[in-house]
Amino acid sequence: MKADWKLSERTTLVPKVHRISEDKAELLRKCAVGASVFTLIVLGTMAIVTLVIGVRDDSLPSFAFSLDALLDCMSSAVVIWRFTGAGNTLYSSRRERIACLTLGAFFILSSTIIAGRAGAAIRSATKPDPDSSSLIRSLSGVNFFICACLAALKIYLAHQLESVSIATDAVNSGIGVLLSMAAIIGDVTYEMNKSVWYIDSVLGCVCAAILLVFGLWLIVYEQCSNNGHPRATAGLWRDISEVDAATNKGLLTSA
Repeated sequence: MKADWKLSERTTLVPKVHRISEDKAELLRKCAVGASVFTLIVLGTMAIVTLVIGVRDDSLPSFAFSLDALLDCMSSAVVIWRFTGAGNTLYSSRRERIACLTLGAFFILSSTIIAGRAGAAIRSATKPDPDSSSLIRSLSGVNFFICACLAALKIYLAHQLESVSIATDAVNSGIGVLLSMAAIIGDVTYEMNKSVWYIDSVLGCVCAAILLVFGLWLIVYEQCSNNGHPRATAGLWRDISEVDAATNKGLLTSA
């Protein structure tokens, strides 16, 4: 009987034993691709609508959500690439690493644009347009519901398929939830107190900071994993120890 592990594309030991069966993994892979296609269609449409509103009314939350929705679409496109194509891509460490590095770069770029626009809005003392408040609330409510459902589904898929790229896509959908809340909170707060016109920009900066931190963490984590950082490869050594222990007990034998 051969040891129950193999060498990946980058000579990293990858356990063959996974959380779910191969048939269920294949089904969930199709679900992940389907969820990503749904994200491209629905959030792509929402991104265009909120971008038009954000530019027309100079609304930072609308602009920020539009940018995050576009980022969500791009990350979903990366996930589609990650789980489709010729060959066995379900547990491909090479594709997973490329996808995560790409998503990390997207996060950093998005955070920079959102923070830059928020800073410009604060410097120019740009105030929300009361005439579009009802429309912003309606769109934000729809965005909140869609992104919350997508985030929950992607978290489940990421856990079952052991995929950091899907988990990252879920975080991006979660940011969409936060930005929708920021748009509603900023609009309601400004309606109650005109002196806090800057609340939109502040909440936009908070979301930009989250995107930046997570994007940097993702890139550093993947680089450390690739370079054999001891903390990043703790699971690797645990798997090796388990194989050695099983070998000593006679459960595994050399081929």
